[in-house]
Amino acid sequence: MKKIILTIILCLPMVIHAQSVLTPEERLAKAQKELEEAKKEVEKAKLKAKNTNEKSTKSKETDNDWSIPTLKKIEKSTKENEEVKVDPKYLDNAIPLNDEGKVEFVLDIDANNKNADEIYNLALNYLSNLTQGENQIEGSRVALVNKKEKIIAATIKEWLEFNRTVLLLDRAKINYLLVATCTDNHLNVKISRINYTYEEDRPSGFSAPAEEVITDKYALNKKHTDLTRIFGKFRKATINRKDEIFKDFKDLIQK
Repeated sequence: MKKIILTIILCLPMVIHAQSVLTPEERLAKAQKELEEAKKEVEKAKLKAKNTNEKSTKSKETDNDWSIPTLKKIEKSTKENEEVKVDPKYLDNAIPLNDEGKVEFVLDIDANNKNADEIYNLALNYLSNLTQGENQIEGSRVALVNKKEKIIAATIKEWLEFNRTVLLLDRAKINYLLVATCTDNHLNVKISRINYTYEEDRPSGFSAPAEEVITDKYALNKKHTDLTRIFGKFRKATINRKDEIFKDFKDLIQK
């Protein structure tokens, strides 16, 4: 637009020069004509500038087509949204069942370049000490061994403690079978046939297998977010005891 106006200004001397040879009527007519043409040029310039601005704006809008989306939070299932009140390790899948539907905890660990005899001797020594510990009950012992097959079977009878204070001692008797099978560079440990005896001298007491005490049906609430008041403590204490024994074996065999 500036170029057009400048061109008009530069042409003015020529117009003045032409006026010197034209009649007054001709000069007026010519001036009016030039004025109209100048107006048209100005309007064209304005229209061109407007179109250029619109194109530029549109181009900017196109360049800004990329934006950060607002993601909608995906709601988890009702069960996942429920407030879990205890350590998840005590909840779902915490109590494994064997092919017969019986509670059975299994540990498989690799040893560090130890042969079957070395592992057997380490496991036998550990179980001999375990069955003579302070929390053991009469009858807890290494029951059978097969030195040739490197298998050790111990019947464990011990106290499973839930709570101890100056005024209260809450505990139950737990019996289970522990079998250790030793091979070169490997140890397999199974804890099975678990049974509890609780408050024998009270009407509320009971004796029952693990399948009727610590499985999901008995030890978890309906939403599986918490342990039940009575059987829940059996489940928690049993898992803790299993973890303790398995850790001892790992430390012993893998050191």
